[in-house]
Amino acid sequence: MTLLEREGELSQIEQRLAAVAVGQGSLSFVEGFAGTGKTTLLTAARARAEAHGLRCLTARGGALERELPFGLVRQLLDGPVAADRDRLLAGAGGLARHLFETACVSGETHSTFGLLHGLSWIVQDLAEARPLCLLVDDAHWADVPSLRFLDYLVRRLDEQPVAVLMAARPGEPGAPPELLQLAADPVRLENLSLRAVELLVRERFPSADAQLTDACAAATGGNPFLLRVLLDAVGDDPTAARVEALAPDAVVRWVRLRLRALPAEATALAEAAAVLGDRAPLRLARALAGLDLAAARAAADALIAVRLLQGGDRLTFAHPLLRAAVYETLGPVRSAALHLTAAERLRVEGAADAQVAAQLLRAGREGRAWVVDTLRAAARDAVGEGAPAAAATLLTRALEEPPAPPDRASVLAELGRAQAACGAPGAPDTFRAAIAVTSDVRERAHLTRELASALTLLGRSPEAAEAVQLALEEVDDRESRLALVAELAAAARLDVSLRARAMAALRALMPSITGETPAQRALLAQMSDMLAFAGEPHHEVAAMARQAWSDGLLLRDYGPEDWSVSAPLAALGWCDAFDDYEQIVACLLDESRRRGSVHGYASAIYAKHFTDYHRGRLADAIADCEEAIGFQRFGWRLHLPAAAGQLAWARLDAGDLTGAERALRLPAVEAMRESASYGLVLEASGRLALARSRPSEALEHFLSVGAITRAARIPNPSCAAWRSGAALAAAQLGDAERARELVGEELALAERFGAPRPIGVAQRAAGLVEGDVERLRAAVAILAESPAALEHCRALVDLGAALRRAGHRREARGPLREGLDQAQRFGARRLAEQAADELRASGAHPRRRATSGRDALTPSEQRVAAMAADGMTNREIAQALFVTVKAVQFHLGNVYRKLGVSSREALAPEMFGA
Repeated sequence: MTLLEREGELSQIEQRLAAVAVGQGSLSFVEGFAGTGKTTLLTAARARAEAHGLRCLTARGGALERELPFGLVRQLLDGPVAADRDRLLAGAGGLARHLFETACVSGETHSTFGLLHGLSWIVQDLAEARPLCLLVDDAHWADVPSLRFLDYLVRRLDEQPVAVLMAARPGEPGAPPELLQLAADPVRLENLSLRAVELLVRERFPSADAQLTDACAAATGGNPFLLRVLLDAVGDDPTAARVEALAPDAVVRWVRLRLRALPAEATALAEAAAVLGDRAPLRLARALAGLDLAAARAAADALIAVRLLQGGDRLTFAHPLLRAAVYETLGPVRSAALHLTAAERLRVEGAADAQVAAQLLRAGREGRAWVVDTLRAAARDAVGEGAPAAAATLLTRALEEPPAPPDRASVLAELGRAQAACGAPGAPDTFRAAIAVTSDVRERAHLTRELASALTLLGRSPEAAEAVQLALEEVDDRESRLALVAELAAAARLDVSLRARAMAALRALMPSITGETPAQRALLAQMSDMLAFAGEPHHEVAAMARQAWSDGLLLRDYGPEDWSVSAPLAALGWCDAFDDYEQIVACLLDESRRRGSVHGYASAIYAKHFTDYHRGRLADAIADCEEAIGFQRFGWRLHLPAAAGQLAWARLDAGDLTGAERALRLPAVEAMRESASYGLVLEASGRLALARSRPSEALEHFLSVGAITRAARIPNPSCAAWRSGAALAAAQLGDAERARELVGEELALAERFGAPRPIGVAQRAAGLVEGDVERLRAAVAILAESPAALEHCRALVDLGAALRRAGHRREARGPLREGLDQAQRFGARRLAEQAADELRASGAHPRRRATSGRDALTPSEQRVAAMAADGMTNREIAQALFVTVKAVQFHLGNVYRKLGVSSREALAPEMFGA
């Protein structure tokens, strides 16, 4: 049929395809109701893409396949990967290897982000060989993991020669919400105008009069597919009366008329194809229809001849509406029976569990054990492929079969885990149901841990603690009790009302804990965190954190995303054990990259900022926080407010007050005001207010931090030095007594903890509040022994300024020059400017700050340049930073220009001073 009134849409798509041919990627999303010509437009667009030299890969969603994880992705990439497996699955592409393996380990777990990252690299490698066009039809029936991948890919299209063309119906019932993100700016297909309907009617019936064309337009609303079906049904009686008689349920009527005119074998084959879904192999359809090969071939030819099926080696309906019409004729009872028969046949043929399960989701319930087993196996694979929501659907169906009574608890537990993995609010109820039918006390304790974890992640920590307490009353197995108490401590980390109970339980167990088992290591990890919060002696806290880490056994036990791993890391940072801290962060980054774990990587890169900031690597600290915050698009929220607050600290010290304020106003951060880590946003707001000479506003912010930490029972100033900030603000407001009280309290708490950084920070504040040069000397001395070089620099500049104001101008120059040199090296512009001003006031002439070299690079450029100078290839850098090769090339181009070099070999002397 002629392509009418689609020229503008096709031209718009072609312009984007032409841009892809020269390296500019794009997304075209075609939206239109059933029958408006989406597939026809995509077919025309494919021809244009191929004319521009693009390699086209196609996929089509199906109503029976939306529960098959990565089904669309496999349609797109199975062929290319099979043809070039070694190249495409090397490096980061290997993170998606198991999707394309014929024999994979059932139930093996893979990171969702790792799969997306690996698939993105496969597409990127394909596009490097030849610009690529990915065409996805009927995306409203796409599986959610495939849509997440397409969304992940689309966000990077400006850096890749890849076109994505998608077509979907708007508002389709059951369409995944993930589709809305891709359909933000669709090319909308409207129904045809009366003039176009007239042209198409007269193309079929040249003598058609106005009454006939008007009747066709009224009956179909200008829908191209319905118009074609109606014209076929009119046959040799092209009159308005005939059109009006056929119009109601035109497609179903047309299908029934066609099938009625064909042999019974054709009807049986059409029904089998409707049950099996598009691209059904003839051998399977004929078996379901009960036909021999010759009869099946004849029936398929007959269905193709009347345009019910397309030609090809697999049975595919000419339009989804035709399949729906055939399926509708079956009725619910017969269709359920045919789906069960199809599942049995697929199982006998050795089809994948997911394919069999797709049929079982629509089959009748008969209490068959093999049905439950198949659905559970498919669910395990779905979890392994990062699709826990699909697993939950499969396991819900398994419960409906139902399973045999001895298996019910296991199915419930698996369902609870799948629901918890996708954040479903029903997960706790499912775990409770599993616990209720589990008789083994140890297994009940294990399930209770999972229940508590699900409740904690849903913000229901008190319920988690209550569940743990009930389990503790009945379990006598030591390892189980330790694991339960560790879960209680994890809940208490986010709910301060539980802190005292958790601390008491931890203290009661600690004398007998050696760290020899996973549960003991988790317990030590949580205890080190609690003791750091409480401000217990830092040597004891650090020793416990190291014992919990156990040379990486904790990471092996729990993985990079678990609370148990982040707890001792934080404790070591607060204890000034920066070397240990950085070794663990490096392990977390490596393990997260290996697994492709977005949450693990984001949390680790956020953690990296801590020592980067305090050691004076401000550009790195800024890059760390910005990179972590960027991962919120993949659902990372764990430390988001803290990352924003600490980004603001770093930007403030770098002299970018506007950037600091911008970091504090991120919408996602404002939405998390109730989070305990929002205190770091308030602390940063206080620092910013002090920098802008607004002491009253600063005092309010710092006291708000104090309210949060007091409620959270975190007196340790190493975790939050709000008192010294409040003291400086109070002193500027003239309230000297309050300032001395605040700083005295902080100093006493810092000395009790014993780590040099918080003591030095408190001594510096005391020196400033009291105008005491000797206290400032003490701050400089103790911070010189600390790894916190930035705080040492700050104390040097304040000491020099105090000496200058006291009339000791010559003596002031030493600490001021040292502070200026350090500040310039750190990129701490505000400190450098303060030191330079004080030097001038002392009668000295400060050296000029460098205006070229590393100082000219942005934080992201510095990171890429350092990795390139260290010998990493562009591909290795891109894979390590979860970006594209083109992004690395862009950054390196800027680096070469700013540093005045032309090769990687010249980078090392510029970056490392070699």
